[in-house]
Amino acid sequence: MGLCDSLSTVERVTAGVFQVYVAAIPQNVVGALIAVGGVAIGGVLTFTANVLLDRRREKREARAAKAIFRQEIDDARKSLGEGIDMGRRPLGWKPWPQTWESYRAAAASRWPPADFALVATAYADMYGLDHGLRDGHDGDRKFKGDDEEFFTTAKANLETAREVLGD
Repeated sequence: MGLCDSLSTVERVTAGVFQVYVAAIPQNVVGALIAVGGVAIGGVLTFTANVLLDRRREKREARAAKAIFRQEIDDARKSLGEGIDMGRRPLGWKPWPQTWESYRAAAASRWPPADFALVATAYADMYGLDHGLRDGHDGDRKFKGDDEEFFTTAKANLETAREVLGD
């Protein structure tokens, strides 16, 4: 017979494989402890579920960003290629900053930093082209100054970003 078995104020409580010795704890305290334990377990489960759901959402957004960025970079590459071939600024240029702003955080959180930096550089070039083309050249679309060099560099950056984005 153990020490606890000989004490009259101690009860042995069995819960699964564990045996716990409880020394005359009032029932309302036991109920409160069980409630606190339930709240703690519920909080941990809720937190874990939210973390898993957030990660899933981030993965989905990062995949969507990749698909959208691929399409936009392909469009920009085509426009730049035509512009370089003709020695003129392309017509029908469309701005993309809103898409980049919408999906940048998702891409940054899920992609390797080097890949994100290459795509960010391509979008910076696209942003610069958008502003440069809107500023215009008095209606003349022929390359002026360092336009050709900028277009060639931008196209190379877009090509690199497209390789990073894959198929």
